[in-house]
This record gives sequence, C-alpha cells and structure tokens, in this order.
Amino acid sequence: MSNETSTRKSVDDEQLAVEAYNRTAAERDALPPEKVQQLNLDVPSAASTVLGALPEILALRSEAEKVGTFDVTLLDKMEPYTLALFYAYAQDKASSELPDDLQELNTEGMRTRTVLFADTTALVTRGLIPSDSLSEYKGTFGYKLVAADIQLLITVLRNNWAGIEGKCGVTTEELDRAERLSHRMLRVVGLREQAPAASKVTADQRDRAFTLFINCYDEIQRVVSFLRWKEDDVDTIAPTLYAHRPRKARNEPAEPAAAQPMTPPAPASPPAPAQPTGPSPTDPFMT
Repeated sequence: MSNETSTRKSVDDEQLAVEAYNRTAAERDALPPEKVQQLNLDVPSAASTVLGALPEILALRSEAEKVGTFDVTLLDKMEPYTLALFYAYAQDKASSELPDDLQELNTEGMRTRTVLFADTTALVTRGLIPSDSLSEYKGTFGYKLVAADIQLLITVLRNNWAGIEGKCGVTTEELDRAERLSHRMLRVVGLREQAPAASKVTADQRDRAFTLFINCYDEIQRVVSFLRWKEDDVDTIAPTLYAHRPRKARNEPAEPAAAQPMTPPAPASPPAPAQPTGPSPTDPFMT
C-alpha cells in the first residue's frame, strides 16, 4: 500500500472510493454501537489533508516498525479508511437531498384534477358515463388524495373511452400526462416519508467510517509525534484535522501575560526541585 500511495500520479492511478468503502464494510459493522463516534469535522477538508500527508507519513514506515506496540498495518489502512469515509459522507448527503418539486407537482395536480373532473362530470350528465363512476372521488386536499383522484378520473375515462372518444375535450396524451403526474406525486411523497429511515442508515455508516478513520489517524499522529519529537515537525508531517485546535510548537514563545495589580511580595520559600524536560523515552503506545 505504501508503494501504491506514493506512486499515484494520475487519475488512472487513483482508487475507487466505493471499493474502499466495500472493503472496509466488515470493520465498520464490527464496531460496537458505544464505540461509534459522531462525525465532527469537515470531511472533504480532512480527506484532502490526510491524502496529502500520506507520502511523508509512509516514509516513516521503517522507523514506525521499530515501535513494537504500534500496529504498522494502520499505515496501510489509512488511505482506504479515508476514501471510505469520503464515500459514506457523499452517500449520506445524497440520501438527505430529497426532491423539492412537490409543491409544483401539487399545483399542477390540482389543476389537472379540476379539468378532468369537469370533463367527466359533463360526460356523466350527458349519460355517456355511468352516474356512479365518481362515487369514490374525494375532491379534498392532500398530496396522496389529489394523486388518487387523478388516477380515478383517468381510469373512469379510459374504461369508457369507446363511447366518449371524439365527444369530449380529453385526449389520450392528456390522460398519459395526468397519469405520469399522479405517479410522480406518489413517488415524491413516498421518498419524503422514507427519508428519515434512509438517512438514519447512511448517517450510521458515515459515523462508523469516521470512527475507523479518526482512530487510525490518531494512532498515526501518536507514533509520528514519538518519532519526530526532537525535530518538532509533527504538524507538518501529520497535521491536525481540526483547524481550531492547533498544536503549539515546543519552541514557540509563550504569549506575555496580562499586567496584574501590584501585590506585596510573599515570604520566600525554598525553590521546588527541577523537573526533567525533553521527550519521554517511553513508547507512546504503552499507555
């Protein structure tokens, strides 16, 4: 994986996000619900940052392998986890984007129903259509009811077409359009009703993909920090994914404290023993 990542130089070299998503499905599903973390960062930005940092991170593989308690396979999993999260994020976004033409459909549906009802009523009055044909007609408001009324009127007219053809203003093209309109209204209403359930599933997969991604990157940041402590370039090699949480460099001067009112000096006391400074010699993965 490290060689593959470092040699991606064109569009044709890139992995498919859907393949990474499918390959990591078992790991996502294996996460206990209490271990799943809620997405709390900007996915496109985070994915871009990690993919851009991977070449430098992977260059530390041989050194990371010497940190006995670090799972070096995480280096190979970082890119698939990143692409899987990017795919899961897009899937969740897509499931949340519902058709927004229901109001326009309903306006057209109300108008269509009015016209077809007037035509059908006239044909009933002329005795060309049985008088009980409209017994189930509702004529009330509601997306589903409008769609159902349209379908009823279409059916009545088509069932009596042999006796009314050429004797009314209705055309077969008009009936076809009305039927498509009725079906579209039902489809959009159904999509809206099912959206909460669909969104819950995609959001859960998104959060599971995020959990694998962020846990992996956290571990990588820890080993990079351990290996590059003296060089103080951790944020360059494995940058933070949270813009509001910059890591202060060890050699960065502290901001001057605000001036405080003068107070009488406290009695002198023996100085505290000096504390050791510098990097911890212990393996960060022993904690």
